[in-house]
Amino acid sequence: MKKLGSASGFSMIELLIVTSVAVILIMVAAPSFTQIQDSQQLGSATNRLALLFKQARLEAIRRNQELYIHNLDMAVPTKNSWCVLVTASATTPASCVFSQVISSLHGESFPRLSVKGSKARISLDPARAITGSGMAYTLTSPEMGSGVSVKVNIIPI
Repeated sequence: MKKLGSASGFSMIELLIVTSVAVILIMVAAPSFTQIQDSQQLGSATNRLALLFKQARLEAIRRNQELYIHNLDMAVPTKNSWCVLVTASATTPASCVFSQVISSLHGESFPRLSVKGSKARISLDPARAITGSGMAYTLTSPEMGSGVSVKVNIIPI
């Protein structure tokens, strides 16, 4: 005969304790994952921005035509609203949705980042590269704390 009190398994109290410890560990580790994600987005945005300029330079040479890089919606650096557009037109597009874009980088791809550009537009000459004094971008992630940012300088060759 089997006794009623000798059932094997975990008690309800043991399950609650293990679950509580697991929840506490997850809550402690969550900010670390967020910082890792922000760091990766900063690195990725920096690399894609540099690649955009290299591609635009090569496209200007290939077309033997002056191209323009426009920074939109960077005056007030809100997340998701900014974009960098490469066009053949010197006229600044009204919005990030522009049909005659050669290449672009949109803030929607980097939802946790804010970007400030030093100028609204620069031109790429096929013979002389960037005309003028260049451009600088500051990429930040507000969730990473103050003082954490990446600066990308695009200088004439």
